[in-house]
Amino acid sequence: MDYETGITGIKHGISWQSLREELYVEHHQGRVEHGSPSREPVRRAAEFLEKKGLIEVS
Repeated sequence: MDYETGITGIKHGISWQSLREELYVEHHQGRVEHGSPSREPVRRAAEFLEKKGLIEVS
């Protein structure tokens, strides 16, 4: 993130893999889902945020 502008991804790109790693959920007893999400749910979430005007995917 460029702290001067508050913009992420211009100076240093963001990969789909890095987003998946950031969304990793630790395994806990009683929790059914854990681990990193697959690529498609991350892309769908990004598409949703882009439609709402919150992010720009290039």
